[in-house]
Amino acid sequence: MNFNETGHQQNLPRFAAVAAIHFALLSVIVGSINHKVFSSPESPTVVDLIPTAPPPKPKELPPPEPDFVPPKTQVYMPHVDIPIQPPVEPPPVITVITDPPPYQPPIDKPVLIAKKVDIIKPHQALHEKAVVDSRNCEKPEYPRNALRNGQEGVVELALLVGVDGRVVDAKIEKSSGSRELDNAAKQGLSLCRFKPAMTDGVPEQAWSKIEYAWKLD
Repeated sequence: MNFNETGHQQNLPRFAAVAAIHFALLSVIVGSINHKVFSSPESPTVVDLIPTAPPPKPKELPPPEPDFVPPKTQVYMPHVDIPIQPPVEPPPVITVITDPPPYQPPIDKPVLIAKKVDIIKPHQALHEKAVVDSRNCEKPEYPRNALRNGQEGVVELALLVGVDGRVVDAKIEKSSGSRELDNAAKQGLSLCRFKPAMTDGVPEQAWSKIEYAWKLD
């Protein structure tokens, strides 16, 4: 027994069934290609267009009033007749010819000659001071107490010298520090005679100052 043939015979029905199924599918595919399917078109959508109201027109403004123009006033000017005066002729020019004055010789004017005048200056008086010098008179005596105490110093005196050179008055201007020395100098120098002051050579009374030094030898 051949097992190959037996198996082949057993598979024939299966092959036939598979072939039938494929054939049926192929027929369906071909039929679907040849068959045109028409679907009803969708109904169009109706859109109601509502007309919109137009925008309101702007209000017309009244035209501006024109500026006030005053009415023209006509001024009536009365006609006045102005008399026309004839031109005035200038008076005639009269030329008067006079004779020239007679010749007069020039008069010599006096010539002023300046004369040199000496200017007199005011007189300036010449003053000379009184000359008081203790060397021209006898020395005053040294006071005993001042000599015993060993006192020294310089005294300044103011002497009024008269016109004759004599001392009229005496004052102590600056003390020496010792009353005895001051008084001794005043009394001793008042006995001297000095040269008086002069004005233009004329003696006159005047004050003069002198210093006298007391020293122990």
